[in-house]
Amino acid sequence: MLNIVNYYEQLVIDELWMMAIKHTNDNLSHDDIEDIACLALNNLPASYVKSAFDKASHLSETDYQHTTDRVKHAINDAIKKIGKHPHMVREL
Repeated sequence: MLNIVNYYEQLVIDELWMMAIKHTNDNLSHDDIEDIACLALNNLPASYVKSAFDKASHLSETDYQHTTDRVKHAINDAIKKIGKHPHMVREL
């Protein structure tokens, strides 16, 4: 099996985790959070790497900040979409 990951997956999961710690997503169900992660990832570029550490070590501070801002924006857009369609089957 290949040992590759989408670099953005962990960033999205980490951001959602931080939101949970800050209680900014308390009104969202587990299913909603999974949908948000999927929607956000579908709106971010695929960036497959063998090691997220290797990828991060080659980014400048400015590039890393741009990447994390992009993740936050994708998550916020996904939350808005989930909010508009709270009990419907959502098209991913």
